[in-house]
Amino acid sequence: MGLTFVELMTFIEKNPYATSRKVIEAFGVYKKEMYTE
Repeated sequence: MGLTFVELMTFIEKNPYATSRKVIEAFGVYKKEMYTE
């Protein structure tokens, strides 16, 4: 797609229906792991 990781995260947040359910689940896990320490 030619996106940086940050751009990809923004894309997923703003366009959740443009991605598969697995991507949304993985994104949720990533955010949970990164922001709860």
